[in-house]
Amino acid sequence: DVSASANSIDGATLLPLLNGLAFYKMQMTTGTSAARVASQQVSSATSVASLGGALWDDDNDATSPSASGWTSGSTLFQNEASNDTTTGAAPPNPADVFGAGINSTHGLSSGPFTLDTRADDARVGRAGARTTQACTTGLTFNVPIGAPCGMGSVTGAGNTASMTLSVDSHTVSFASVATSPEPSDRAWAARFATVAGNASVGCTVVLGGTSGCTSAGAQKTIGSVVVGGTGGDIWDGAGNYLFKLTNYADSVSVQRGVSAPAAVPLWTRTGSISYYDGTAYQNLSLGTGTVGHIDIGPATFTTSLATITAAGAIDVTSTNFDPRSTANCKGGTGCSVSAGNGWVQVVVSYDIVPAGTSSFTPWTMTVITTINGSQAAALFKESPNAP
Repeated sequence: DVSASANSIDGATLLPLLNGLAFYKMQMTTGTSAARVASQQVSSATSVASLGGALWDDDNDATSPSASGWTSGSTLFQNEASNDTTTGAAPPNPADVFGAGINSTHGLSSGPFTLDTRADDARVGRAGARTTQACTTGLTFNVPIGAPCGMGSVTGAGNTASMTLSVDSHTVSFASVATSPEPSDRAWAARFATVAGNASVGCTVVLGGTSGCTSAGAQKTIGSVVVGGTGGDIWDGAGNYLFKLTNYADSVSVQRGVSAPAAVPLWTRTGSISYYDGTAYQNLSLGTGTVGHIDIGPATFTTSLATITAAGAIDVTSTNFDPRSTANCKGGTGCSVSAGNGWVQVVVSYDIVPAGTSSFTPWTMTVITTINGSQAAALFKESPNAP
């Protein structure tokens, strides 16, 4: 996710993104997926695939981007399955719902400055749900036949996602997400009562008749992420970027049930960060336990119409894990777990000083780029009267 806002350089006054415009915020989000399974007397499975989109907003709390038409892209695919046989219930094994998104390109212009954005809307979103058929997970093994399951995915190279500021035929990319390595975002969830899972989806032992086990997981890969990219130009004393994340991939899976009341989540996270510290480029390798707060810059970029000085910071968090349990998962809140990889967040403030006799007032644009780690949760609650 990428968001941009603006203030006076001293930080005291909220300003529009570009001089004279009505918009004070722009946001670009990339594609995500989710899946969920719920089971009591009957089982239902749902899934969602949301392709990238953009929004822009004013500073009036009484208005909203969706109601005002200040959005683009964000195509949504949803699906639902159920083994409920009553009239009006979702079908047991509906066809997948899938497709590419609506073009999310949007731009704002004022004077010599142009702010453009486009999300990764050209990728393919797919939402699937089953009660008696297998679900694709993107892992070595899928959810087997006979386990109600949901699966969502956003896959394919699609297009580069970006937010850029252009002036005087020069462009600073506030953030860009490349199509290589090919990005992928997948989520799955399953309920195991009469069949067991496998090494990929967990719940390999099913005990207690129809009590069973539930599991969920997600995994993603992301194309190279660049913050403060300047293409063929360079920052004074540096190169053509402030931050770069390459080869990012992560995964997480959780499970809960009579046979797995306290199973530890499984995590992976890899990737490489390169950043400019104001003097030279430094490197950081990402793992599940990597944490840190790192300063970026300052660095200066000059054109004939403006001088842009950038400085900021990187924050990296590690995995998170929240287990809760009652005895044997009976009564109360049962057995639950939520887990996920941490995030990488890059906050950069760009002080923009128009040159010469420009009527533009100098201002600061603050851009927050967040790479969220995959998340998963599972809840299993056994009847208090179960043997």
